[in-house]
Amino acid sequence: YRGFIRLAVSMVALIAALVIVNVSMPKVTEFLKENTSIQQNLSDAMKKAAGFELADEGLSETELPAAQRMIIESLELPQNVKTALILCRKRVLC
Repeated sequence: YRGFIRLAVSMVALIAALVIVNVSMPKVTEFLKENTSIQQNLSDAMKKAAGFELADEGLSETELPAAQRMIIESLELPQNVKTALILCRKRVLC
């Protein structure tokens, strides 16, 4: 019986979480739309944590591929993500 009770409690918790997210999502979305500074601060913090602030400095579509590769290599990302970005720049993977 313990396994069944554990499974039932887990299912109730999952359903409750889905209902809470479904009900609160429109309110949270509206709040973030009205308070754009919060969204901008979160975006800046995530970019800084991933190392993207280095990539934003002077990057343009006409920049040399070697410079773009150097910027991608300087990012604090896992190697497989860097490889995907490099291949995407070469239009091999995208």
